Amino acid sequence: MVRWAWLLLGALAVGLSACAGVDSAAYKPRAVTHEPTLEKIARTGVFTVGTQPDAVPFSFRDNTGEWGGFSVDLARLVHQEVEREIGRLVELKFARVTPATRIPSLLSEEVDMIADVMTHTRERDRLVDFSIIMFVTGQQLLVRDESPIKSHADLVGKRVGADRGTTNASNIQEREPRAHLVLFDSASGGFQALQAGRIDAYTNDGVVLAGLIATAGNPDAWRIAGPFISYEPYAFAVRENDSGLRDLVNHTLMQSIQGSKYVSLYNKWLGPFGLVPYPLSKESQAFLLLQVVPRF
Repeated sequence: MVRWAWLLLGALAVGLSACAGVDSAAYKPRAVTHEPTLEKIARTGVFTVGTQPDAVPFSFRDNTGEWGGFSVDLARLVHQEVEREIGRLVELKFARVTPATRIPSLLSEEVDMIADVMTHTRERDRLVDFSIIMFVTGQQLLVRDESPIKSHADLVGKRVGADRGTTNASNIQEREPRAHLVLFDSASGGFQALQAGRIDAYTNDGVVLAGLIATAGNPDAWRIAGPFISYEPYAFAVRENDSGLRDLVNHTLMQSIQGSKYVSLYNKWLGPFGLVPYPLSKESQAFLLLQVVPRF
């Protein structure tokens, strides 16, 4: 194993040991009462995926109303495997969710899987099950190019926008409690507030902020400020203890990572000529490969 990989695993071990003192005695497993999702899909003939309409370049709707993006294309790969598993054609539907509504939508069975820019956290893991990590980024700040804000240390007394139900909002409250947090339902709503001068900065994952800039009418007017505030590993989510669908999703992602499909889709949306250029580092690619378990 190369040296950086040992450093990565060492850092993960430190993070886990730091959390070893967390009291888990209060946790009570949820009773599983839902129909296994693959059985539900076989019965209804529909596979419904919850995603966000403005999380460029992961999930969004274009001018014609068509869904596109990196997460959306990976979800289409999952759909193909669902059809193969069930043995017949299945309709694929995409349903709009927000960070605040995606878990409730999954638990209520309005959607069968979440595929957008959802960070896998231990707290969320108490409610739903996650796939392997399919993308890694970190939280940053979006400001006007002339703004004096350079990092989260400059947010004292500033109005900072974040989306409801996200790790971004929690991280800002923890890192700089003297900032004035303003909550929005979506990234587009936060960016509109920043453009109108109602907030001084908007915080989200770095790749989402890059997407906002790339699709803005005046991209040179905006700047992503500061180093990463947090570690944000993206994963797909399914209902708790739904091992049939979770395994299918994991095996689909592993196959795409091990083969050429993942990199091909990545380059389509985030490569040098993609909608939002965001280079896939060798470290990130190696980390993704470390999650691929042997087939036999």
